[in-house]
Amino acid sequence: PISSTPPLPKECRRVELSVKIRGFDHTIILVHSIEDASANFASMGFDVIKRPDAGESETDSRLICLADGSYLQLFAFIDQNKPSKHRWYPLVGNGEGWVDYSLSCEAVAPFADALKTAGIPASEPRSGGKSLVDGRAWKVGVVEAGFGIGRPTMPFFIEDQAPRENRVPPSRNQGLTTVGATLVTDSIENCRPGLEAALGAGRAVP
Repeated sequence: PISSTPPLPKECRRVELSVKIRGFDHTIILVHSIEDASANFASMGFDVIKRPDAGESETDSRLICLADGSYLQLFAFIDQNKPSKHRWYPLVGNGEGWVDYSLSCEAVAPFADALKTAGIPASEPRSGGKSLVDGRAWKVGVVEAGFGIGRPTMPFFIEDQAPRENRVPPSRNQGLTTVGATLVTDSIENCRPGLEAALGAGRAVP
């Protein structure tokens, strides 16, 4: 579906960041069946990983880790008919496909402050993570500026607060990297100020 993006305030301006964006982190692909989606990607030659998260969850995931450290996350609600407060649950009825993306940064707390100073709506920083069955854990800090805040063309920002390899296993998809993301919106002019304030000015392409 095309993302509808309301205009940002005119005073939105470029963020002067004291922390750096490290790069593209991951893309979330919402699917109805983890098993079917995993098999489809595997049939195309991708190595699909089930991270050994411990404990019960209302969701399930598989990772396609790429050579540059980014990854695709296949994501499904185990019982799609059971209502959930998860911010991606309202998208289940839209069918399968891309629902969100994230950028990795050094620290989310100062990033959140800078976004708000620039006039960009953003959530308060929060922490999340899970233990793995071997006793290790992955932990992240997150600031949402995209879906769930009302601006689906904006990413969410993520900070690793534990060794990244606990969250993102080594890639066996050698030679495959993330080269960019295409965002479909009903108004380029409405989404440009937020993206440029956080990421810098873009350029028009044919």
